Amino acid sequence: MLWSHESDVLVVGAGPAGLTAALMLAERGVTVEVIDEDPMTESRNHAVMLHPATLAMLDELSVTVTAELIRQGTKIPKIAFYDREVPRATVDVAALDGPHPYLLVLPHHGLESALTARLEELRVPIRRSHRLSRIEHDGDHVACTIEQLGDDSGGYSVAGTLLVVDKELHTKPKFVIGADGFHSVVRRRLDIGFEPSGEAQGYAPTEFRTRFDLGGEMRVILDHERGAVTFPLPDGGCRFTASLVPGEIPPADSHYIPVGTRSHPAQPPEVFLRNLRGLAPWFEEPKPDITWAARVRFEPGLATRFGMGRVWLVGDAAHVTGPIGVQSLNLGMSEARDLSGRIADVLGGGPASVLDRYHYERTDEWRALLGLRAGLVPKPEADPWVAQMAPRLLACIPATGGDLEKLASQLGLGLA
Repeated sequence: MLWSHESDVLVVGAGPAGLTAALMLAERGVTVEVIDEDPMTESRNHAVMLHPATLAMLDELSVTVTAELIRQGTKIPKIAFYDREVPRATVDVAALDGPHPYLLVLPHHGLESALTARLEELRVPIRRSHRLSRIEHDGDHVACTIEQLGDDSGGYSVAGTLLVVDKELHTKPKFVIGADGFHSVVRRRLDIGFEPSGEAQGYAPTEFRTRFDLGGEMRVILDHERGAVTFPLPDGGCRFTASLVPGEIPPADSHYIPVGTRSHPAQPPEVFLRNLRGLAPWFEEPKPDITWAARVRFEPGLATRFGMGRVWLVGDAAHVTGPIGVQSLNLGMSEARDLSGRIADVLGGGPASVLDRYHYERTDEWRALLGLRAGLVPKPEADPWVAQMAPRLLACIPATGGDLEKLASQLGLGLA
């Protein structure tokens, strides 16, 4: 069955990066549609953190979206770095230039809902329960096969719900943006490789209600082998994310493990408390009320290409890093804006070479962030602990680009 109509661009993935790409294109007058395999977003009730540069970028696309995010969120103006119980350094995010000199924490579904609401105003279709199954360059278009999914009861003795293919649809947009995450179908269909930048990492993010006051700080905790981060949430709760020891890391086929799954259940409360007391002994919480928990696998690395021809990647489809600095999500949204602007220029008659430059520029940026070249180096005034931890701090500072350099400078670190 043919698609009801052809759009200039098909965005695969309705997460923050995909929705940002669609918003940028729609604001430029480009016809765009979004598909996502997931039937809903309400289950994404955990928190996300937006960098100052991300908020400034969203301002340029839609001030109403930014205003809604700020309404939902909690502002964090400072970052403290701890050697377990000992504070070693503080970074003042408020010292950054720009309209939003703070980190903003808000619910993940709130971010996606705000972006979706603006896209609905612009009449951009977002088709959930739609899965890309085939993609192929076809002259000045991209031939795509999309499966429309439905539910079916499964099992004889055990009731369950299975996803089945209701319809197979065909469309030929002029460009495709793959924003479909680490297990990207778009990347795999293009046979683009993914090169690891280190060993697999595991983290146990846990959100809970507490009376402990973090003083409005994000706190990054590092010891000789493990790391953690904690920050306040908008509802008065708190997020604590601790790295896992190798034997606790989820298996390779479980990139994201929510609480309570049979395949790999979240850490028991007593293990969470042991981590909290071991890594952050100053956090006084006798009995937390856990509201969300997970065990997550990260495989740091970088796609060998950010795309080719008329198909390009953004966000976790192209790169993965650890969660402490929230760099992958924020830079993924920036990439989405950048790539969509270039595609709009090409559709308007500009040279296609700007897309190849997107690949080279983003690859260079991520090779630096992943520590594949250069990195952070201590200056003479750096605290000895900061100097020792410099290679690990690169992924822990919640910033990229010029903001990363400015915040690192407050720690007595420079970019090599």
